[in-house]
Amino acid sequence: MKRMAVVVGMIACLGTAQAVAVPGPDARASFNFKDARVQDAIRLIAGQYGLNVVIGKNAGGTLTASLTNVTAEQAMATVSEASRR
Repeated sequence: MKRMAVVVGMIACLGTAQAVAVPGPDARASFNFKDARVQDAIRLIAGQYGLNVVIGKNAGGTLTASLTNVTAEQAMATVSEASRR
């Protein structure tokens, strides 16, 4: 039952996030998150930019954010800041 709740939560989160990227060394993308788990937002951003990440157990909470035309560094910094609040 717990596993099913996690899967449903992940699908719901991914369904509310949109990503559009422009390839290149200074790649930029736009993301829209609504009540997304911070861990899922980090995974989505990392996947969009092709980054490898390790997410600590302390990364938690949810966020609602609209990030437009941001670099990987800007996106990660914004999500990281939101997780501290």
